[in-house]
Amino acid sequence: MRTFSQDHLLSDTARVFWVTIAIATMLNGCQSHSQLNQYPFFEPHRLTDAEQFSSWWNTLNKHQEQAEALSRCQTKPADCQGKLRSYGHVIKEAKNLNRTEQLELIHHYINGTKYDEDRVTHHYDQESNKKQVNRSSWKTLYDFLLNGGDCEDYATAKYFMLRELGFANSDLRVVVTYSTKLFGYHAVVAVRQPDNSIWLLDSEYPIKKNSHMGYRYVYAMNEQAVWDHRDDFVSPTQQTIGNKQHENTNIERPNSSN
Repeated sequence: MRTFSQDHLLSDTARVFWVTIAIATMLNGCQSHSQLNQYPFFEPHRLTDAEQFSSWWNTLNKHQEQAEALSRCQTKPADCQGKLRSYGHVIKEAKNLNRTEQLELIHHYINGTKYDEDRVTHHYDQESNKKQVNRSSWKTLYDFLLNGGDCEDYATAKYFMLRELGFANSDLRVVVTYSTKLFGYHAVVAVRQPDNSIWLLDSEYPIKKNSHMGYRYVYAMNEQAVWDHRDDFVSPTQQTIGNKQHENTNIERPNSSN
């Protein structure tokens, strides 16, 4: 027959056991979230307003100017060229789908566009020496569907199509990353879902719905702001300019005085 002290001891032991399990579960969850490398949708990294990033702001304005041309491609696709002919059909079909299906459709539609690796152009100086110049502009949706583009253009095209479908600006960002798988700079679209999970739409992979391993976040932007994640990332090709360090990337870098 157990005594009161024995029952009390067993009760304390049970409590310690379940508390230990609870703490282990909590720590395991925190560790898993860190290991998943989820893109951070929070404000402390905000650098400046979007209009201060001139090349991006010019792309946003040009996209608005081309809205009428995109609309014509929806109503008269035969009058349009390249992938612009199918644009209207995709938008029409997407409007009858749920959010997840829309993301999958736009992701695969844009990823099916030809990839343009011509990010490097050349010119000759006054002494006829050949110089390499890295292109640093962002394409609009219209220009991308007409001529194709590279990874950053895939990202902007998805961003613009999702905005056309009614996705909130606050739930979307074009994110420039350093890809440890591609060993170079890369751009993706981050989408915040209603349950606060973050999906990454990449030009190279299926939609990343859970783990975001393989990315080091550099900066991000939407129509409202630019976010700087460089404090969390030291690039293998980092260089110092003045008193501030910058990544040596072919994709244009924003700064607060751009």
